[in-house]
Amino acid sequence: MRTGSTRRRSVGARIRVLVADDHPAALLGICATLERTGPYTVVGQARTTDELLELVENIDADVLVTDFSMPLGTEADGLHLLGRILRQHRSLRVIVLSMIRHTATLRAMLRIGVIGLVDKHGPLQDISRAIDRAMVGRAFLSHAYAIQLDPAACQPPRNDDLLSAHEVEVIRRFAAGTSLAEIAVLLHRSRKTISRQKRDAMRKLQLRSDTELIDYARSWGFATP
Repeated sequence: MRTGSTRRRSVGARIRVLVADDHPAALLGICATLERTGPYTVVGQARTTDELLELVENIDADVLVTDFSMPLGTEADGLHLLGRILRQHRSLRVIVLSMIRHTATLRAMLRIGVIGLVDKHGPLQDISRAIDRAMVGRAFLSHAYAIQLDPAACQPPRNDDLLSAHEVEVIRRFAAGTSLAEIAVLLHRSRKTISRQKRDAMRKLQLRSDTELIDYARSWGFATP
């Protein structure tokens, strides 16, 4: 296992990057952009959560650039996966690509150690900017996320801002077609807990049916692939 210790990089050394995205076109575009725009070498690519965990376990890298939603694979994605990687590989700088707009989830990513949040709707160059800042220990937020997470720019909360990060994870998976029993296995929680978190989310959002919940989740990007 790669340890949490850090090594001094030689001047001019190329930055070793792992890239993970379940969409082949997105994965190709990210890797091509990095290879031609800076001192970056893509040392591994993953399309599933299982492939990603194998990469971080076996390939020495400086930075991981990963999609937030990676439904392919047997391991859970999202906050569960990020937390596991950050705990086990503390020297790895993790940058997340996402279309999530739920403030509590974005803040949760930063709290567990994610150093960069890149909006998938933004320019690809934001990824290289995020890497450069991460390499000197500075966080990076795409413009949309910087505005959203700036306390001075906060608007009155929407109903979904009342949801916990765990509730958002349950909604996201449920709206993507995963059963409550499957979610419980993926997140290592009881089915009773998952069911309660789904009910609590529906109550906070004032939604009366699973159809309304799924429509809501998709309209706000919670179920974005």
